[in-house]
Amino acid sequence: MPKECAETWEKMESFAKNMGISDEQLKQQKKQFENEVKQMKSEEAVKICRMQGTALGFIGQ
Repeated sequence: MPKECAETWEKMESFAKNMGISDEQLKQQKKQFENEVKQMKSEEAVKICRMQGTALGFIGQ
C-alpha cells in the first residue's frame, strides 16, 4: 500500500474510533480500503489517498 494511503487509513481509523466504531467494523473497513487501493493503479491510489487525507485533516480539526 502506498505511504499516502497508509497515512490516510491512520486518519480514517482515528476518526472512526472517535465516532465509536467497533474494532470488528474497523477490521472490515480496513480490508475493504486495502482491496480498493490494490485495484487502483499506484498513481491513482496516491492521488485519491492524498485527497481523502486532506479532507480528513479538515474534519479532524
